[in-house]
Amino acid sequence: MTTTAVEFVHDGAQLILVYRPRDGADWVLRKLQDKGKIVIKGTFHLSNGHLTAHDQRPFEEDDFPDAGLGSPDYFDDPWLAFKVGGSEGDYFRLDPTVMNIDIPILLSKDAPLTWRWFSTDRPVSIMAVIAELKPNRIVIGGSEPDAIPFNEYEELIDQFPTLNRFGVRTAHPGRA
Repeated sequence: MTTTAVEFVHDGAQLILVYRPRDGADWVLRKLQDKGKIVIKGTFHLSNGHLTAHDQRPFEEDDFPDAGLGSPDYFDDPWLAFKVGGSEGDYFRLDPTVMNIDIPILLSKDAPLTWRWFSTDRPVSIMAVIAELKPNRIVIGGSEPDAIPFNEYEELIDQFPTLNRFGVRTAHPGRA
């Protein structure tokens, strides 16, 4: 099974960030125990309060059955699961402390979430950059009048620098 370090799953009621650290989960658990928080990819600010399960303390039997997380085979490598949002109508309301911003973030339940929706390779928090524009809230997808449609949001995040594009621009000015 090919996996990424950060992915999102949900059961319709809760949005879960699954983190698979390449160096195992022990160091993350130690940092959470010692500091009470950890920042992943320079973007996701997670605390003990967000941690719902990990490879040494699996989910309860009936937790997240619709997300496919009940099967131990889902996880081949060390992992940690953090609850980062809850259901609000047709959206997940992301806990703004996870993004370290002060405005609400609503993500359509139909959103094809990946870590790239939130962070760049640099790492830069995309939500923090958007929050600097001082909107009342950030809404992605769905039918809210202030929602950013998926295709427009994906075009927006494609404009953020990546290591590859940064390297090309640095080595060959005038090319992107």
